[in-house]
Amino acid sequence: ALGFRQELRIDVRRSDVQAARGGHVRTEHFDIWYDAGLKPDRVKLLVDDHEFRWHTVTSYLGVTPTRRIGSFVFPDEASKKRWTGAGGTQVANPFRGEIYLNGAIYPHPVLEHELAHAVSADFGIQPFGVSKSVGLLEGIAVATSWHDTGRGTPHEQSAAMLAENLLPPAESFLGLGFWAGRQARSYTAAGSFVRFLGERYGMEKVRAAYPWGRVEKTFGKPVAELDAEWRAFLATIPVPAAKKTAARERFTQPSLFERPCARELARLEEDGWSLLRRNRVEEAETAFEAWRRVDERPEPVRALFHAAKRRKDPARAGSLLAKLLEMEIEGSPMWWRARIQRAELAW
Repeated sequence: ALGFRQELRIDVRRSDVQAARGGHVRTEHFDIWYDAGLKPDRVKLLVDDHEFRWHTVTSYLGVTPTRRIGSFVFPDEASKKRWTGAGGTQVANPFRGEIYLNGAIYPHPVLEHELAHAVSADFGIQPFGVSKSVGLLEGIAVATSWHDTGRGTPHEQSAAMLAENLLPPAESFLGLGFWAGRQARSYTAAGSFVRFLGERYGMEKVRAAYPWGRVEKTFGKPVAELDAEWRAFLATIPVPAAKKTAARERFTQPSLFERPCARELARLEEDGWSLLRRNRVEEAETAFEAWRRVDERPEPVRALFHAAKRRKDPARAGSLLAKLLEMEIEGSPMWWRARIQRAELAW
């Protein structure tokens, strides 16, 4: 079996992954491995995107990497999982100066973020190239890949969290509280905080604090004082009502450690919908009730409403819609949908 260790994924070497991609291009700052079937015009876009992001990342961080960056571009999640073990997540390896991406997309949505991890290795803990502070590690990548994705910039989203009393304290997300807190909040807030520090005090200080997370020593102020300055700055950013609603909807999702097993929830959900599709309504309701007992989100209540509607039980359907209206965030699309369904039921 050891003769087929690469094919069986028992012992996968970097050279195996490179060979499996089939395509390779050497640019000014990168070695990019991609699928051999990629068309030349897509390869050119891939190269242009990488080189452009290299300039935006290095310009913001204020460093010129001492080594070339390796980029592995996989056609899809399945291929990446097959060769690296991680499908959905797109990652960087600061120690080796490498990034691993899904899809030859142009422009690539996370290239800049992962490249920031690889470039910041130059001022991270050596030889590993990382930060002791999770908040600085992820915050600097978010601060570097600064864009408005339609929800607003991280500053605007953090201002919305502040307005809704959802913004976590800097002391929490700079440490292991980053993972215990709700992930969307932690990433966004850390990015806004690091960007604020860079804008007010300069990136030289951010780089100095980065390896060991020595924020107080580097900035000469307690984290609580820096946190207060950041919040005062965020309070000056106007937050429209729609952004507040969007913040409540996005940033109240439970963290990884607050959720029941995702696979078990998915199984209960699929079992219920499968039974309902086959018109086994009572069994579907039993499955949905089991789902509801372990999942506090509105989804199982919504599923039970559809089962009650299928059973032509308006009283039950009405009570479930009333519950949904209590659970959904007022003004959100799903809240309006429940109101429309209640009106349809009354009609």
